[in-house]
Amino acid sequence: MNQNIGCLGSILRIFGILPKEVNPQMKQESEIKLPYRLRDDFLSSAELSFYKVLMLVLENESVTVFTKVSLGDLFFVNIRDYKERMRYWNKINRKHVDFLICDRDTLKPIVAIELDDSTHAQENRQLRDEFVNQIFTAAKLPLIHIKVSQSYIVSTLQDELKKYLNQADESKKVSKVNERVPVCPKCQIEMVVRETRRGMNQGQKFYGCVNYPRCKQTEPFL
Repeated sequence: MNQNIGCLGSILRIFGILPKEVNPQMKQESEIKLPYRLRDDFLSSAELSFYKVLMLVLENESVTVFTKVSLGDLFFVNIRDYKERMRYWNKINRKHVDFLICDRDTLKPIVAIELDDSTHAQENRQLRDEFVNQIFTAAKLPLIHIKVSQSYIVSTLQDELKKYLNQADESKKVSKVNERVPVCPKCQIEMVVRETRRGMNQGQKFYGCVNYPRCKQTEPFL
């Protein structure tokens, strides 16, 4: 394929009729045996033990549990200046939280759990924990610290988590009410959110028919 294929061949290659030439460097890299292996200890024995108890506690709840969630995937930095934003980003992008409980339907985070073993008594670890606590407080996401134990009292853990799960349920109910989309009385189809572009009510949202301007039915946006 390295021979000159001419103008017609070039055109055919653009349309995918002829295969593209393989970059020799990419081919060489693809033949290298990469040094990655699957770890046997994705969760420590203490984390796995607690995970099983946690799943037992939450078996009747409409939630799902994620483990070892990166704070960089969970939060963002609300600063416009790039250098300052990256400075704060670097503080969180290598940190994670042990367990994250999310709503099963929306995957919206409800509460996070840190499982504290003996290493959390170390001074540097305590400084790290305090900083992480401040991050969760600033983002208004609850974070619970639970000490590692050989056994856990299921009812105690249920009581601890229930208040956060109840708050999430109430918030979800309110959201569902607010998400009710009115149906156009003329066209009998769901309306869409629009925004007033000019006049005294500029910027105000309202529901309008998708058939506008043929249909000018509107409803207030609550």
